[in-house]
Amino acid sequence: MGSIFGGGKGKSAPPPPPPVVVVPQADPDELERQRKRELRKKAGARQATTGMSDYGDETLG
Repeated sequence: MGSIFGGGKGKSAPPPPPPVVVVPQADPDELERQRKRELRKKAGARQATTGMSDYGDETLG
């Protein structure tokens, strides 16, 4: 039975498919909340990176 999985012949098993996130029929409000959360997360990350670079420029100057 080991031969099915390559049996250590140097054959790597195919990677498992990425998990499919099944979203139940969510209400529009929840979807909107999620979208805003994602936007806020992206904006926050952008602010953090720009802020860090700004500080870096200040210290260099």
